[in-house]
Amino acid sequence: MKRFFVVFLSFFLLTTEVFSKNDSDIIDRWADTQIYISSLVGHQFEFFRSVTLFRGRGQFLIDQNQYYKVESNSTGDINGYSVIHILGDLNDKISVDGQNEIIIAGSVSEKGMILAEGINKIFIGGDFSGQIESADSLELYIKGSFQGFLKGGIPTTNIVIEGNYKGVIDPTDKEQGGMLYIDVKGSAKKEDLDSICKSPFTQVYAVANVSSMKSGIYDCDNEKHRLTVR
Repeated sequence: MKRFFVVFLSFFLLTTEVFSKNDSDIIDRWADTQIYISSLVGHQFEFFRSVTLFRGRGQFLIDQNQYYKVESNSTGDINGYSVIHILGDLNDKISVDGQNEIIIAGSVSEKGMILAEGINKIFIGGDFSGQIESADSLELYIKGSFQGFLKGGIPTTNIVIEGNYKGVIDPTDKEQGGMLYIDVKGSAKKEDLDSICKSPFTQVYAVANVSSMKSGIYDCDNEKHRLTVR
């Protein structure tokens, strides 16, 4: 009996230590995410309402019934909020409509999905491996790599990827298209960018590092589509 108690106590202490470390990692990452997002000023990726919340002044601008915060990884579908903060990873579905800000400090897994209507700003602190379907305007900032699937809406889809690109991007409405602007600060393969260039967006401006291509400005098959290689 005494031996059993010692084993149980050791397991309990080890489990508590693991959870404490995970909680600490999430808190540290969220603090870094807030600082990073607050530094995105003076352009389209400014998350004004979220930064106001970071400063503890959100009660003056945001209806608390429209704010949803997940302290770790997502554990279920999220619907009907205009400001959503997830401190961990997204493994479920988010549905939004209107003017929204979504901040995911971690990654979007293959199970993660965002259905977005209206004007949306999305920040992903890790990798994007899931799916985003945007009906209207989307501004998407990914600190990690893009290896998922995205449908861009009308009028514009604006994407910045700090990591590498190896995914699929198509317009939601293939007849009307929409405009796509994508900046891959990491690397991308020529065949993946060719797929974007041949897509039925009305206009495409893509910038990336491509090891198999010389630096320069390249026209795609469509004269309104352009690829710039750093």
